[in-house]
Amino acid sequence: MDTPIETPIDMNEATEIVCNSKDLFIELFDILIDTLDEQLSMLEKAIEKQDFSTIIWIAHRMKSGLNSLAAKGAGDLAQRLENLSQTSSINDIQPVYKAYKMELDRITAYYKSRAWESYF
Repeated sequence: MDTPIETPIDMNEATEIVCNSKDLFIELFDILIDTLDEQLSMLEKAIEKQDFSTIIWIAHRMKSGLNSLAAKGAGDLAQRLENLSQTSSINDIQPVYKAYKMELDRITAYYKSRAWESYF
């Protein structure tokens, strides 16, 4: 028996958040996708410059958007980036950022696959 692959979005929670509105889900996701490259670019530059206050600001901002879509894995990683930026060195942040980018890639691929449509 095949083990189901965990999706990067908890679709049961996501449909509750958007009150079962496919249009609202698409709108929120489009906002996330439209801002993702710019946010990641800003985050990368902040990490390179070791600008911890900017890392905190961007991670917090992205966490909010991800949580509004029930993207728990990426939201948790954004929270870790935010927390580490307050207490750790840049060397601790870099592997979390790498995992964060990979999770965002999974989210983008999931959205483009349209597998989420079966929940509406």
